[in-house]
Amino acid sequence: MTVHGTVTDGSGHGYPLYTRIEIDGRPGGPIYTDPVTGEYSVSLPQGADYDITYTAQLPGYQEVTDTVSVGSSDVTHDVAVPVDPSCTSPGYAFNTTEALSQDFNSGTQPAGWQVTDDQGSGETWAFQDAGNRGNLTGGGGSFAIVDSDHFGLDTARTPRSYRRPSTCPRRRRRSSGSTRTTTPSSPTSSLTST
Repeated sequence: MTVHGTVTDGSGHGYPLYTRIEIDGRPGGPIYTDPVTGEYSVSLPQGADYDITYTAQLPGYQEVTDTVSVGSSDVTHDVAVPVDPSCTSPGYAFNTTEALSQDFNSGTQPAGWQVTDDQGSGETWAFQDAGNRGNLTGGGGSFAIVDSDHFGLDTARTPRSYRRPSTCPRRRRRSSGSTRTTTPSSPTSSLTST
């Protein structure tokens, strides 16, 4: 008979999970879910109970072991894998070790970066808090900001993203220190690596 199902994130999001599946008493080693859909299918002899262990291949999930009874017909067995209490699974915790990030703790422009003002408005990335907004990034300490409210309503709007250093030119992040998120169709200011 066939045992089939879908393995998903069990915390409420329901994302499909790429999962290693080990079945006690089944020769041939583990099977794996489809990494895109989370679906699996395996043939097992009928008339037996099987202990099946589901281990997500992403960090931060608990291991699940279920007993599945296989009778005279196919069995659908879907599994929702709970997130580990440490909340390290992707999408559940702020990743402070992200390789493509830049801190602004020095309160000055990082080495190898430059600020450009393509429209000459003076509304560019800054490393001081002229508008007294405070650090709204969720972190502490210094930050980079484009404070369009401080410049007034009649100034051109500047982008709220910056380009990564030249070793990673296509990676971009939004600075959560921005007070507005209006992005024009053509850049007017940028913070880039030199």
